[in-house]
Amino acid sequence: MNSWKISDFVLIGILSALYGVLVLGIGALTVLLSPAMHALSPALIGVLLGTVFLFVVKKIPKFGAITSLSRLARHSLPDSRDDVCALRRLGDGGRIRR
Repeated sequence: MNSWKISDFVLIGILSALYGVLVLGIGALTVLLSPAMHALSPALIGVLLGTVFLFVVKKIPKFGAITSLSRLARHSLPDSRDDVCALRRLGDGGRIRR
């Protein structure tokens, strides 16, 4: 029961991609509807993605399943620091500032 199978890793990969898409989708949808609605997006994300979290807990009862899900979901989301650096380079005409 404690041994990992390939199907466990595949399921975690699929669910972490779903997790990332839902976080970005809910965030974008709440921003487009109303900026005030965007303040409620963490609660909405928590309610909807809690089902994904509990599904992983139920289907893969192994040590490290939640850690793998959170790591993969985090790395599938864009990093805001990369966006800021890209905007700075665009503002400088593509030159790298030091």
